[in-house]
Amino acid sequence: LGSQVLVVRSMAGSDVLVIGAGNIGGEVVRQLLEKGCTVHTADIADSADFKVNMHDLDSVLALGPAIPGGVDHVVICAGHSSFGDISRFDGKAWYENFHNKLLCVSRTALLLINGKELKLVRDGGSVTITSGLAARTTSRSWPAISANCAALDAFVRCAGIGAPRGIRLNAVAPTTVTETAEAAGQPTENTVPRAG
Repeated sequence: LGSQVLVVRSMAGSDVLVIGAGNIGGEVVRQLLEKGCTVHTADIADSADFKVNMHDLDSVLALGPAIPGGVDHVVICAGHSSFGDISRFDGKAWYENFHNKLLCVSRTALLLINGKELKLVRDGGSVTITSGLAARTTSRSWPAISANCAALDAFVRCAGIGAPRGIRLNAVAPTTVTETAEAAGQPTENTVPRAG
């Protein structure tokens, strides 16, 4: 998870919210704690510090009052892309693929950056989202995930220019997680196992 290591280094000693504490998010949490950060987690799972469903705007907006002092950084490791070749999708499944990753993640990021509806990231803080190597990788099984990742990369490149309140917007593309490669029917060479 090389890109995450760089992000974690720059956050050492900070107050950080990690949204999506699953496979990649779990590893980010572990590394942040090792660097002395105060880490809060938000997830659909009951084990998180704060329950959040990024499909539900009210759920996302509730994070502000839940953490009244705010945080220095937010790392979004949430969202789900669908695997399978293009013949696997119909119109509904294709739309749901974008709703589950691109739309939920980019909407949450813009709310955090603007700080109007969701007052959570302190001025001068950062929002980091996980994109993916699929944005630059060709695979018959990845049209949906690659479209999500490429769109998120473009969103970050454009929305990060002169973002309000001095907020930095970043995207990282972690190494492929072994379990993700297996689910996609991809080789597992050079992948890393999910956080335990």
